[in-house]
Amino acid sequence: VLLQKMLPLVVEVLQAGLQQRAQAPGAGAPAAAAAMSCMETFVRSVLLAPHACEQLSEEVKEQLRLPHVAAMLCQALVTQGSAAAARARPARKAVEAGGTGGASESADVPRAVDPLWGLANITLLLAGQYKTSQLASGKQVFVFVGAPRCMADAQVAEAFAAATAQLLPRAVSAAVAAIRGPGGASAAPAAAAAASRLWPLGQRTFMMQLLATLESKNGGVQLFSQLCDAALRQLPELVRALTEVKQAASEVPSVLNTLAFAPSLLPRLWKWLCPQLGLPLECPQAATRGLDIASLAQGYAGMDPRHALVLGIFCRLYTHLLLVLDDGEFYEGSDPFTLPQARAVVTSLNSLVYHTYLPKGNKLTPEQQQEQAPPLLAEYAPLLLRSLYERDVRRSFCQPLLWLAPYTEMFGKAEPVTSTPPAPSESGEGGVVPAIIGTFSAAAVLQSLIYSVAGGGDERDEDAGGALQAKAGEGSRPSSLAALLRTAPQAVPFARRVDLFRTLLSEDKARGRFDRPPYEGGTPPIKVTIRRSSLMEDAYRGLAGLGPALKARLVVTFVNEQGLSEAGLDYGGLMKEFLEEVVRTGFNADYGLFSTSPEGLAYPRPSADKVDMGLQLLEFLGLMVGKALYEGILLNVGFAHFFIMRLQGRAPLFDDLRTLDPDLHRSLMQVKRYEGDVEDLGLTFSVDDDFFGTTTQVELLPGRGAQSVTNENKLLYCHLLADWHLNGKLGRAAQAFADGLSQIIPTTSLRLFNPKEFNQLISGDSGDGSGPDVDVEDMKRYVRYHGGYREDSTTIKLFWKVVGDMSPLEVGQLLKFVTSCSRAPLGGFRYLQPPLTIHKVDCDASLFAVLGGQDVDRLPSASTCYNMLKLPNYRRASTLKKKLLYAIGSGAGFELS
Repeated sequence: VLLQKMLPLVVEVLQAGLQQRAQAPGAGAPAAAAAMSCMETFVRSVLLAPHACEQLSEEVKEQLRLPHVAAMLCQALVTQGSAAAARARPARKAVEAGGTGGASESADVPRAVDPLWGLANITLLLAGQYKTSQLASGKQVFVFVGAPRCMADAQVAEAFAAATAQLLPRAVSAAVAAIRGPGGASAAPAAAAAASRLWPLGQRTFMMQLLATLESKNGGVQLFSQLCDAALRQLPELVRALTEVKQAASEVPSVLNTLAFAPSLLPRLWKWLCPQLGLPLECPQAATRGLDIASLAQGYAGMDPRHALVLGIFCRLYTHLLLVLDDGEFYEGSDPFTLPQARAVVTSLNSLVYHTYLPKGNKLTPEQQQEQAPPLLAEYAPLLLRSLYERDVRRSFCQPLLWLAPYTEMFGKAEPVTSTPPAPSESGEGGVVPAIIGTFSAAAVLQSLIYSVAGGGDERDEDAGGALQAKAGEGSRPSSLAALLRTAPQAVPFARRVDLFRTLLSEDKARGRFDRPPYEGGTPPIKVTIRRSSLMEDAYRGLAGLGPALKARLVVTFVNEQGLSEAGLDYGGLMKEFLEEVVRTGFNADYGLFSTSPEGLAYPRPSADKVDMGLQLLEFLGLMVGKALYEGILLNVGFAHFFIMRLQGRAPLFDDLRTLDPDLHRSLMQVKRYEGDVEDLGLTFSVDDDFFGTTTQVELLPGRGAQSVTNENKLLYCHLLADWHLNGKLGRAAQAFADGLSQIIPTTSLRLFNPKEFNQLISGDSGDGSGPDVDVEDMKRYVRYHGGYREDSTTIKLFWKVVGDMSPLEVGQLLKFVTSCSRAPLGGFRYLQPPLTIHKVDCDASLFAVLGGQDVDRLPSASTCYNMLKLPNYRRASTLKKKLLYAIGSGAGFELS
């Protein structure tokens, strides 16, 4: 009370000092110093006390809100608040050491919260007048009475932002240490109460007024970003500490939600960043040049730290917004950017992230680059880039050239094949061509990936840097490219990532000696006998328990319906047939384990975990798909994109629900955009799960399933329901399949590919019109001839002439007829296992058949397990074409012989 009475005198002294200093510089210094001393006493004795602002009279508050007084008050708060935080540290150490100070030491534990109270009090003071309001849910909220006019004054706004940015980390650090230390139970309620008084930081009106005022000052946007950085990093840490001691933290303001959902904030930050960093405001869809931003060629190291901080805030907020922004809002609603502006963001981030790992013209390693970047930028620039890329994969808004622009600029245009391999000999054996990524072999990059995952270092990495440094900065090494692949794999061409994946499998086979016969010290093969009448049962019984040991060569013996072993030796063809049949049977909808999306793509049936042995069979099927991938065998199956994300260890999000259940997605969109009172719809936070007529109610919010969906929580309801269908309901079934797959193929290697690419990895390049056409010349280059055929045989020449005239659809049908899959293997036919073979079938025909006599009447047939076409020795092209088109159009194989 005494200090409140003294305050008018303090203000009068301060005004007199400032007036004297204005009239005669230096003359008012003693008076100003005296006023600051009084101000510091006021802060130390009053403003650091709990609930102090609420106990001050309105008259005193108005005097404290005078611009010159408020500015000095903020300066004094930093000094006194920092001193209080520093004093709390020795006291905490004494308590932790078991000091004998008794009550005085334990009393210092809640005093550690005083700096946080000081921030809370100054924030409430400068927020202006407010009132409380109650939501329909019963929650009490604060509402401003008019605009926060103090934040409209540049002097006050600048002083407040600077004080908060400096003091908040120290205040939260002191409070968290007190909460987690001895006597923390007494500190936690005080810290929660103080943090709840920071509610203006969670009010859009307050924060946007603060930004609008600071924008007009030089360095104001950077100062606003410093405040945001402190709040975004420190307040969540305080919430975690309170939660650990079971102290309610729901009243701590959500600065992240406030800023991320502010309609104009992100565009304003981006507009400010563009001229500062030399970034494009927009990027046209057809742009082919300027996609590698020159000003970002040195990565984080080439940025002004103040600008980097603003960009870090931008990335953190945009990443959060994209979590709740649906595709309609992003594409049609242009929220928060138009598509050309969104492409400009992608272009800039793509260059920044790429050159952080492969910089031009500096000697810093990626690790050193990360250390120089502000924490929010280093963490969220790659995450934002990934979020935008996944949205582009789901529905394209960027040209493919954009993602590869920095790589192409650095290493030249990426071709589909690394180099032209030597032509195979007549026996089909060709030379081995090492895969190249950038200027390194895939093996060198793979070593860095393996050693970095294992936590070690690769000594050879130091010596291997010269080639890359010729293109990039001196800090670039194979590990730089490996780090880029872990963070932003889409920045490296798909073909090069496939090369790396195949090198990974080859290295694994070499380490396990799976690529050698037993007489050379290789791992003995796994022998299994399969009755065709009990395919799945025998396969599961013989192989399910092997796990990673299934990487060894698999030798299959089939037993026919009569109980007799089928003749023949397994050189890979029978294993291929076996894997294809197991996958075909297990993925058949009638088997009860898998369903198909509206696009015809497979995913585990949600009820599969309730079927007898369902989870075990799903894990086994994952093992079989992994074995096919490991051996390079194509499977005629595609997985739903949301399911692939689960296989990669990612969680599908709201808009992925469209590919699972379009009707449910459409209904949730209607709830999300409902303009009336959502409570009228009668929705609650629960969902019914039906299994063969038995209904179980699942609570989306544990213990609060009966809670009504309102306008305030409808967004939460939509995302929780989508998450339950995509992750909860499918969870156990999807995880079982993923567990089997990961025993053969490491999950980290699958993250090199987006869902579309993943399906190409399993089933090859498209030959059915939905993707790139099959390369007939490549097929011709790697085919093997058998049974008397040679490259210059008459029938072979006729065959390639007929195939060359086929449509892409017909070539796809031919491939399916011969290999059981209509798509070519990734990278070309040199990767097809077993190799494509044309076998001669000798048939009698007159030598005059070529002149119009009777030609061979027999149809072509195929052994799909060996990828073998059995081609009769036709004499005329017209006959060959007629017979071949009939055969491939009938969908049959062996029986046509």
